[in-house]
Amino acid sequence: MELGTFLVMKNWKKTAYEVVVVRSWWMWVVIVFCYLFYSHGIRKKNEQQADLQARLIGLESMQLLALQEREDLLLQINSQSDPDWIELTLKKGLGVVPEGQVKVYFKKEE
Repeated sequence: MELGTFLVMKNWKKTAYEVVVVRSWWMWVVIVFCYLFYSHGIRKKNEQQADLQARLIGLESMQLLALQEREDLLLQINSQSDPDWIELTLKKGLGVVPEGQVKVYFKKEE
């Protein structure tokens, strides 16, 4: 390798280092700040996404319970004209026994 070529390459590296690092230090500072803001924003977004996902799961379970309760209430409303349903409700809710049947009550011992 010739001495002139070697000096040109050495000067080129020195010039490149000087341009990229020394003269453009403010650019590197801006890049670091941008990265810090970006990473902070991503972390906040992930936290919010996890929170919203948990809330969604809770709301879906509440919706399922509400739909089941609605279906039970509609079934009760539609069954109110049925004599068998009325008899069953009286037996369960009030403890009424039809004539001809004996009511047996078991007392728990303490």
